[in-house]
Amino acid sequence: MRLSCIRLVLLVSLLAPGLSYGDAVMEELVRRTEMPPQEVAELLSNCDRSQVHLNFCAYRDAVKADLEMADVLVQKNQSLSNLCRIKLKARQVSWVRSMERSCNKDADMEARQGAVRPMIFALCQAINTEMRTDELRKISDCSSIR
Repeated sequence: MRLSCIRLVLLVSLLAPGLSYGDAVMEELVRRTEMPPQEVAELLSNCDRSQVHLNFCAYRDAVKADLEMADVLVQKNQSLSNLCRIKLKARQVSWVRSMERSCNKDADMEARQGAVRPMIFALCQAINTEMRTDELRKISDCSSIR
């Protein structure tokens, strides 16, 4: 089921016009890649220009999802007790490890070591992070932490 979802997102990503996610995502991409802003902007300017561009645009989507999840985690941590924060942190670390293993497995199955592997991995991360963010938004107390 995950692979079908990845294929759907791939198709939508290829058909969708270039999307702008704002300065925070751009700044984070520059920070994480250590690339000059102009290079980052060029890679994002035309996502279907080449496989390198597709890979980078997928990475942008994963970074955007990661930043959104981080914001939700900050909000949740402000509203939870110390014990709940500890529980949430432990659960989140476990989720990240599981998601990375799953996305690596999916990317290996779909592309092995091919040029599309980074794109598949990043799209898997973006999809799973968006779903996790939705789960985090629903947390109201310790018993709802999953």
